[in-house]
Amino acid sequence: MISTRSLISFFVVFVASALFGLLSAQAQQFSFGGFDHSKTGFPLDGGHSGVECSSCHTNGRFIGTPRTCAICHDGSTASGKPTNHLPTSQACASCHSKSAWNQTRYDHRESVGPCAGCHNGSLAQGKPTSHIATQAPCETCHKSTVTFSGVTFNHTGITSNCASCHNGTTAIGKPAAHLPTSQPCETCHRSTLTFAGAQMDHTGIISGCASCHNGTIAEGKPNDHPRTSQPCESCHQSTRSWSR
Repeated sequence: MISTRSLISFFVVFVASALFGLLSAQAQQFSFGGFDHSKTGFPLDGGHSGVECSSCHTNGRFIGTPRTCAICHDGSTASGKPTNHLPTSQACASCHSKSAWNQTRYDHRESVGPCAGCHNGSLAQGKPTSHIATQAPCETCHKSTVTFSGVTFNHTGITSNCASCHNGTTAIGKPAAHLPTSQPCETCHRSTLTFAGAQMDHTGIISGCASCHNGTIAEGKPNDHPRTSQPCESCHQSTRSWSR
C-alpha cells in the first residue's frame, strides 16, 4: 500500500517536472501563472532571450541559479573566454554586453601593461601597414584610449630623411603647389612643429626667379611694381631682400 508521504513526494516531483518542461519552452520574459522572469532581477534580454531554460536551470533547479557570467560561460556549460582573449581578470560584464560578445566596451583605466600587449593586430587593432616606421611604444605618440587620431609625433633627434614619412601617405607630404625642387625637406624646413617659416637656400640660383616668384608658389611682382617684362634678376641682385 502506498503511503501518504510517498504520494505527496510523487506529486511534488510530478508538478516540478511539469513546471520545468513548460518553462523550458519559453526563454524570453514570460508569464506562467502570472510569473515574470524580470522580477527575479535577471531579465531574459539580449542574448539570453533565446536560451533554453534548462541551459541555466540544470536538474530542475530554480533557486540559487548562478547570475555571474563566468560561472555559466566557462567553456563547458556555455561558451567562455577563448584562448586568444585579451589577458584580463576583469568580470565579463565589465566589457561585454548581453546582446553579443563582440559588442565590447573596454575600460582602459584597468590597463597596466604596454598598449602593444593587446594592440598587436590579433587581440586588438594594431599598427597598420601604412604606419610611420618606428620601434617606439604606442603610448609614446598616442595619448588617447578613445581614438588613434590626434597623435603628436616626437621629432626629437630627427634631423634628416623627413620624406621617408612625409611622403603624402604615411604623413603629410609636399603639396602640389610646392616649389619645384628635388632637395630634401630639411634643406629649407627647420621646424618639426610647422611647415611655415621655411628658409629657401638660393645658393647657385642666378636666373629663372619668376618660375617660383609668380605670386602663387612664392611672393611675386606686386601691383605697384614698375611696368616691365624684364626678368627679376635684371634688377634684383639679392636673394634675401627685394630692396637690393
